[in-house]
Amino acid sequence: MQEYRCSAKCVAEAFDLAWLRKELDPSFYTNKQLISDQNDQTWTALYSPIPDDGHVFFFADGTFVVWRAPDTHVERCLFDSKNAQIGTYPEKQFETEEMNYVENADPFVYALHFIFILLKM
Repeated sequence: MQEYRCSAKCVAEAFDLAWLRKELDPSFYTNKQLISDQNDQTWTALYSPIPDDGHVFFFADGTFVVWRAPDTHVERCLFDSKNAQIGTYPEKQFETEEMNYVENADPFVYALHFIFILLKM
């Protein structure tokens, strides 16, 4: 069973997604893809794989989310996105959420966890 981390940070009122697509280092942010709304009218996010099997989404609302990446990659995403931030918040006001999660866990482990939860009820 492998445990991973997901980090989300809201750092600004908005991101300039076109700037991110053009300016982010392609050796770190590989295969950058803009994601639009259902009507293809507005870009809502920029997705890119990052080294070590990580993933990052930069959302138009000034939030970015990083999966399966060490803290150094999260900090790099924050640093690299500074010039694309519109209405940057003071660092004390950044909203940050972090969680750990498991991928490809053995179904037996899930069953034991479920039974444990039931026994605690």
